[in-house]
Amino acid sequence: MVRGLRIVRVLPFWHPRYGGSVTHARRMTQKLAERGHELRVVTSNLGFENERPVDRWFEEGPYLVRMVKTLPWQRVPPYGLKATRRPLLGALNGADLLLCNLGLTLLNDYARVAARKAKVPYIYSAEGALCPVRLADKARRKKLFLPMVEHRVLGAAEALHAMNEKERDDYLEQGARENRIFMVPNGIEVADRVSATERYEARGSLCLEDERVLVFVGRVTRLKGLDLLIQGMSYALWNDLVLLVAGPCDPGERERLTALATTCGLMAGGRPRVRFLGLVDDVGRRQAFAAADVFCLTSRSEGLPVAPLEAAAVGLPLLVTDACHLHAVTEEGGGVSVEAEPSPIRDALTWIFRERGRAAWMGARARASVAVHHSLDHVADRLEAVYRHVVQGSFGQ
Repeated sequence: MVRGLRIVRVLPFWHPRYGGSVTHARRMTQKLAERGHELRVVTSNLGFENERPVDRWFEEGPYLVRMVKTLPWQRVPPYGLKATRRPLLGALNGADLLLCNLGLTLLNDYARVAARKAKVPYIYSAEGALCPVRLADKARRKKLFLPMVEHRVLGAAEALHAMNEKERDDYLEQGARENRIFMVPNGIEVADRVSATERYEARGSLCLEDERVLVFVGRVTRLKGLDLLIQGMSYALWNDLVLLVAGPCDPGERERLTALATTCGLMAGGRPRVRFLGLVDDVGRRQAFAAADVFCLTSRSEGLPVAPLEAAAVGLPLLVTDACHLHAVTEEGGGVSVEAEPSPIRDALTWIFRERGRAAWMGARARASVAVHHSLDHVADRLEAVYRHVVQGSFGQ
């Protein structure tokens, strides 16, 4: 029998509200633990203030978590969570492997130092943070951070996890060695398809009738491109399009999007066509999917987003931008991938809804594609193989 690995994962936050990267890390940690590996997570209590214990290990299902308390200035990038250094060293004692998630944080540099002291190899996943579009935001700060911190983290990593070819190129642009990069996409559990009964009940609870319904699920930031989607909706032939926005909004972003939707004529009368549902739990996410006809992510920059994969898994077709890197799904008929501009988004919406039954057919293709390319078990198999090569010292040879 093959021995299970002792794996430590470190990332700045563990609450699902911080988006798909955390959601995937939580699911994969659970999956690896269920497969017989010993998992420990070192993180902060961001999002869990007064809900989880701090500065001690506690069980979260089949793995252990250690959260440090955050001070006000540690709750924003680059997350200088110095209190993680001691528990990291303790967790790495006897460990086989360290996994570092999310780029451009000081936490990864603390992890690099701890891994060197403990003589434990680590795998680094930037999760799309090195995309030039993201680096252009707060560019002066990041231009300093890259050579001072990020390049050291990249250089000392035994392996670099890219979710697609674009991220592989981003690593190379920052000077990474090509033989240290491997590509494995995000994975999800393929859920039951939305039933007709679920759809009827979900639409009733959200006061929807015969409208054509779009849904976005995720953290609302400028990079997510909801402004492009709103403009595309306003240009489309159909005047009954409704957009459900499920997820927490960055400060001021909801006001900006509401003002734009108002200017575009989507908020007139007593039935606004852009509706903000706020942060939703698993039940609320399923309800939003059930009420919708199409999942939309018109993002300006992504690593490999989890929410559209979840939507496809329950039978929703996708309208995404090329920046989402979901061509494996769209090229198999599961959706449409377009430029991040209002006009192509408008054209895609018009095409999807022009023919009766097209959206349903595309949803079936999306679900089939996700089951093949992105099932959590399939992705876990691929990651386990890489992890063992890294632990054995044979990766990249």
